[in-house]
Amino acid sequence: MPTDERAIATDTTDAFRTDKDIQPARLPDRAQAGLAQLRLSGEFTEADRPRIAERLSKLDRRLRRFPADGTDLHLTVKNREQPGQKVTLEAWLPKFGHFAATSTQVDLRAALMDVREDLWRQIDDAVNRRKGN
Repeated sequence: MPTDERAIATDTTDAFRTDKDIQPARLPDRAQAGLAQLRLSGEFTEADRPRIAERLSKLDRRLRRFPADGTDLHLTVKNREQPGQKVTLEAWLPKFGHFAATSTQVDLRAALMDVREDLWRQIDDAVNRRKGN
């Protein structure tokens, strides 16, 4: 196909796009939220951060849709790796408010994945409600 015909075909396709087809502009990486906003407290220490980041990396990708400014994440654990352990992951997201996920699983790795999945679901539900889905 000659270059001119390809350009015309692309222009024709673009003419039929709707607002739903247009993706919002990506924020520059430094302006996107992510695990960089994560504060640790309770029985977590900075030495735990690499393992925590590994377990929460899926959530990190989800948070990229929000601006870093105004986004806050807080992870805490009580009674670490004992019966009665409680891991809580909270997020404050601009224009969406506060979300909280809690796990009482004794295995810390499983508890981190549990709060990650729950927070992911809560954020998706809120975004979909806002979109009207």
